[in-house]
Amino acid sequence: MYLPSTDWQGWFQDWFSPHITFGCNVADRPVETEVLNTVGSYGSQINRIMDAMSLLIARLNRNELTPKEQDSIYRFTELAARADKAAADFGGKPSHEEVTLAEVVRWLDVIRDMKRSDPLAYEHVAGLIKELGKDH
Repeated sequence: MYLPSTDWQGWFQDWFSPHITFGCNVADRPVETEVLNTVGSYGSQINRIMDAMSLLIARLNRNELTPKEQDSIYRFTELAARADKAAADFGGKPSHEEVTLAEVVRWLDVIRDMKRSDPLAYEHVAGLIKELGKDH
């Protein structure tokens, strides 16, 4: 059973004498266990937060952000994309078959940058996206 608690005492209890208690937030163990049993793993919880953040980021007007804020957003989208890829790879699914929201947001960042750096390529991609929208 997976219990990512912060109480490490149990790991060394029978190895050392006298028993030494160490760790952080040992008193939080019952709460952590309850959250894991009723809500889900930390990975599952973080994944939901990352999905919600990716959705909010996709709706941001990046032009209103400072360069430092834009860098933070970029680093987050890269983190989310790497996490999605690692999860897909671990599950044995090729990551190219299942596109995640984080990957879409990352590509939207690339397309936004393209608008500035290569306007002709941007117009081409924008046209393809507009045509895709007409299909539905």
